[in-house]
Amino acid sequence: AEQSGDRPAILAPGSATSWLGLRRRASAWAAALARAGLVPGDRVAILCPRGPEAIAAYFGVLAAGGIAVQLDLAFRDAQIKHILRHSGARIVVADPGCLPQGIPHAELTLLRSTDLTRVGGRTPIARDADDPAQLIYTSGSTGLAKGVVVTHGNLVASARIVTEYLGIVS
Repeated sequence: AEQSGDRPAILAPGSATSWLGLRRRASAWAAALARAGLVPGDRVAILCPRGPEAIAAYFGVLAAGGIAVQLDLAFRDAQIKHILRHSGARIVVADPGCLPQGIPHAELTLLRSTDLTRVGGRTPIARDADDPAQLIYTSGSTGLAKGVVVTHGNLVASARIVTEYLGIVS
């Protein structure tokens, strides 16, 4: 965001989100998560349609020190319930109407993208390379889905590999 400012970070049909805009929105998510009681290391489920909001929520979870648990809108209700239970997510970040019926709302803090303020002055929490950043769930084709831990170091290494392979330069 410091280097690229108003240059596009995310291009979606009919819209573009700048690097600064993405950082502002992620900061707003991080601030909302902190207000909701997130403690570094808490798991946060993200259930948003793919696009700028889901990306900002993801980076907001990481900035707040949380561990992201992304849920696909194509998952069946039973899969979502299993992953929420198995991951130990305390907070769910969601677009309105995305949560399936029967989710135990009393056990979860729900943050809706429509309730989020447009600003946030949250400084990201420092994390080590070995700290978990994300839980990715397997498809569950041979049984129940299982969580795989991805660290911050794994994410940085993956980004470097893809950047080099594709020849991406700033």
